[in-house]
Amino acid sequence: MENQKLESVEVSVYESFTTYIRKKPLVINITDYPELDGMDEDQIQAYILENGWDMKPSDKNVYESLMEELHNQDTDWDKIDNEDFNIIVE
Repeated sequence: MENQKLESVEVSVYESFTTYIRKKPLVINITDYPELDGMDEDQIQAYILENGWDMKPSDKNVYESLMEELHNQDTDWDKIDNEDFNIIVE
């Protein structure tokens, strides 16, 4: 089979990267969350990861859950890492 002369091709860039974003901390009082009483920091982290969407927010006038409140805190810092790209010709 003979190579055909190309008249045109589509060229695009494929990019990938990892973005890290840390939100500003939210201070919660354990007395407002009796389910956390007696837990250490690792246990509290695991509990909030598992149940945060069902936990009451500290600001009930704005948020529906503690997890929503955590996600909506201002950004403390961010970082883009593992940037890479490739050219695709079709």
